[in-house]
Amino acid sequence: MWLLGAGIGVATLASGVAYYTHDLALAKAMFWIFIPSIYFYIGPCFGLLNNLAQCRMRAMFCAMTLFLANFGNLVIAPPLIGRLSDWFLPHVASNAASLRLAMLCLVPTGLWATLHYFLSARDLMKDQQRAIGVNA
Repeated sequence: MWLLGAGIGVATLASGVAYYTHDLALAKAMFWIFIPSIYFYIGPCFGLLNNLAQCRMRAMFCAMTLFLANFGNLVIAPPLIGRLSDWFLPHVASNAASLRLAMLCLVPTGLWATLHYFLSARDLMKDQQRAIGVNA
């Protein structure tokens, strides 16, 4: 969980730098870090999910996780970014600047995810023992 949190944290910081900077070379370098590392969590997260869920519940847990992730990333985020960009537009010089600010507003959601990964690491061993039926 610490590694997952660190991976998402690195991806979040890289995205923040990429959206904040006006330097194209730095933005490209940050996107080379951000894009591969944002998907790093998928395999280990589903592995943990399958280890912690009862056999009869694994498919539903995976389906719900994918549904919630896609709902947030494909249904909530795009209109939210568009509305934020429209809201910033009268206060900045260009459409690109308003979009950049809108994207920066969503960067803290990655830090929120990082925090939850770190918090969940506290109880992981206890959850693993409960999942396999070992009395702690």
